[in-house]
Amino acid sequence: MNTAKTVAEDLKPPFVAAIMLDVDEQPGRTDFAPSDEMVSLAPKQPGFLGLETTHDTANRWIAVSYWADEESFKGWQAAGQRHLAEVCGGVDLASVCKFRVSRVDEPLFEKKSLKAELPAIPKGSAAGLGAVVLGAFPAIAELLGYEHVR
Repeated sequence: MNTAKTVAEDLKPPFVAAIMLDVDEQPGRTDFAPSDEMVSLAPKQPGFLGLETTHDTANRWIAVSYWADEESFKGWQAAGQRHLAEVCGGVDLASVCKFRVSRVDEPLFEKKSLKAELPAIPKGSAAGLGAVVLGAFPAIAELLGYEHVR
């Protein structure tokens, strides 16, 4: 069972989640990774809340970034477009990365209390149960060969 926490578990809504899929599909290309460039830029942008990365079932690289609002996300996209144009010979961000953006207004994960809502043994029966358990000790002792006084 995977118990690792995700960034999203600790975020308090509202926030924006942006899924970025690397679609630069030039086989054997190792000199340029647009998604790496975007991930490197993200923490430096205003409104950045966190980032997680993974691969999908087709082994494509995916990043999920979290932003304070849509304007912060759009600022990151604009900074990424400028950066890619400068360092990668005019590459267009839209041609190498696809985005899905969603505003999150409710908690993603339900917080569970570690305290039981009802006691395991009802209060009225606790004394009765204790008397039954303690009353059974002499019988248990006799079965084990111990002598006792009742």
